[in-house]
Amino acid sequence: MNRKSAVIRILLPAALLLAAAAPGGAQQAATGPKIALIDANRLFTESKLGKSYGAKIDELNQKIRALQQEKEAGAAAQSAELTRLREELQKQDPSMTAADRTEKAQQIRSKERDLQAFVEDGRAEIQSLQQRVQEQAQSLHNEYQSKMRPHIGAVAAEKGIDFLIDAAVTLQLNQTYNITDDVIAHADAAEATGGTKP
Repeated sequence: MNRKSAVIRILLPAALLLAAAAPGGAQQAATGPKIALIDANRLFTESKLGKSYGAKIDELNQKIRALQQEKEAGAAAQSAELTRLREELQKQDPSMTAADRTEKAQQIRSKERDLQAFVEDGRAEIQSLQQRVQEQAQSLHNEYQSKMRPHIGAVAAEKGIDFLIDAAVTLQLNQTYNITDDVIAHADAAEATGGTKP
């Protein structure tokens, strides 16, 4: 799962539905709602809070890569042994009896079955780990969202914003209306005081 796109999918609904209860709401209703932009990708990749969750997700993905490498190395070793046995059988060594050839052929068939089982078991193990990692990553995204949302809400309320739109879905981005830097600063200040440790 792409970390950035997952964050957008998580934060965007919250951002679009955010209607800050700013003072003077009735007066703003007469002039229209105040809309601002927020960049969910930047919140995740640049804020201390987002970086801390990003590092945890990277650790989960590293577990998958390590298991894949382990299984690939094991399959390569078994495949090399199988190749060696096949070459021995093909050499047609005159000292090898018919019984020896039969035994070697049976050994090769057994190694082929072992390799196939190893590959299938490895694939199943990797898929199982990927599923667990995906669930853990989703849990981390949910936790990140719940900790970032108050910072978004606080900045939106402070600026009297009624609606937030993710910058990723806009056709034109005017930085004047982008509050991402403010939200990052707000979240980082809280992190510095230990208020939102994951």
